[in-house]
Amino acid sequence: MQNKNYQYIAGLARTLAGTNAENYADDELVIDMNIVREDMHAKIVAKGKSNPYWDEAVLDIIEGENEYPLPGNDDEKPENERVYAGMRTVKKVFVKYHPDGQYEQLEYRNISEPLGENGSQKYYSIADNSLFIFPTPQKYVEDGIIVHGINTLRPVEKNATEEKIFANKLPSRAYETLALGIAVRYCRYLKRDFAEAEKLEIEYEKEMNKIVESFKARSVRIFENEPILPRYDLQ
Repeated sequence: MQNKNYQYIAGLARTLAGTNAENYADDELVIDMNIVREDMHAKIVAKGKSNPYWDEAVLDIIEGENEYPLPGNDDEKPENERVYAGMRTVKKVFVKYHPDGQYEQLEYRNISEPLGENGSQKYYSIADNSLFIFPTPQKYVEDGIIVHGINTLRPVEKNATEEKIFANKLPSRAYETLALGIAVRYCRYLKRDFAEAEKLEIEYEKEMNKIVESFKARSVRIFENEPILPRYDLQ
């Protein structure tokens, strides 16, 4: 089976664009690869019914602690093996302040607003790559925080493995589609062959539509015994 790592995609992109490594160096190509990868993600989010990098994280509440690092679903890996930069987009936060209590969905507030850490209003805020919940919890609660959000991929580098390019979240055809998008950028901005760029872009858009169609509405169960229903708001 073909290993669809950076070198594979770079080689395919150069072939599609009718160029070589001398005319389209890695330093330029890797920049375009990151731009196209972001475009692919944006198209999936805009046109699809779910986000492939959506994640649910569960954290323990620590007594007297209101700051918690924003989670990523590969935090347990060594730094150089991590695919994600972390959950940089938080959509919803649910907190259970007491071991025998119920989860409550917190509203988002700006941490600079004069609400007061010790006030009674319950809310969450994001600052410095951390999640803050208020008021400050007074008891330890196992699995007391549930966070729904979107994981952010690290930028692609020239030694990127197949996993680090899409975190194995997109269908196999996405790697060839990525190469198509890179070829479009080369033809348009470096080669200045606009006719060829347009032809390749038509193929790129066709492939993107197929990828978008592969993502259906996500089913999410937030709490135990809660029915599983399709969710269309997890973009």
